[in-house]
Amino acid sequence: MPREKVDLRRGRLAATASCLLLGMVLIAGGCRLVGDLSPGEVGAQPGSTLVALPSSAVVVAVNSKVVSFQPDGAKSWTFSLPDGEAIVAAPVAALSSVTYVRGQQTLYAIAPDGVVLWQSRHQGASDSINGITPLSDSTVAITQEDKSLVAFDDKGQVKWTYNLPDGEKIVAPPVLAASSLVYLRTAATLYAIDSGGNQAWKAAIGD
Repeated sequence: MPREKVDLRRGRLAATASCLLLGMVLIAGGCRLVGDLSPGEVGAQPGSTLVALPSSAVVVAVNSKVVSFQPDGAKSWTFSLPDGEAIVAAPVAALSSVTYVRGQQTLYAIAPDGVVLWQSRHQGASDSINGITPLSDSTVAITQEDKSLVAFDDKGQVKWTYNLPDGEKIVAPPVLAASSLVYLRTAATLYAIDSGGNQAWKAAIGD
C-alpha cells in the first residue's frame, strides 16, 4: 500500500480513537456528539460510522451490519443485524475491545473475534437520542425513552437503572469519563452517574 494511504489510514484511526475517548463520533475531520448533528448529518448516521478498538482494529457500521478490519487492513469479521433491525446509534468499543451495537429493539455485544457474546432486548424503541456508552468495567449502558440510563452486565442482564427526575429529558448521548463517571445532559442540568448507577452529583447548566 502506498505510504500516503497508510499515513492517511493511521491518521484517521488516531482521530477516531480520540473521539471515542470523548464519547463522540468522527465526522468531517472533527469530533461531534451524535445528539448535536444536523438532520442532514444524522441521515448519514449511525449506519455509516466507524469506531477504533483498543486492540487497534476498527469496526465500520454499514447500514444494518458492522464490519471489522485488522490494523493491517485485512477484513476480520462481519455481523449483520436480523431482518427488520437497523443500527440506531454509532457502535461503541469497550476497553476489552468488545463492540456494542444498538439496534432498534436489541443490544448486541460482539467479541474481538466476531462472536456474539450476548444480545438483549431493550425498551428504548421510542428513545430519540438512542444513547449508548461503554462503562469502565467494559460493560455497556444505553439511554431508554430519553429519561433513563440502563446498564447491562457481561451476560446481557440489566444490572442497574438510573431514572431522571420527573420532567427531565436526556438531550445528548451519555459520555464516559476517565474517572468512570457517566455524564448525562438534560436541557438544564448535568448529571454524573457512578459505576454503580448512583448519582454522584448534578449541576445546573447556565451562564
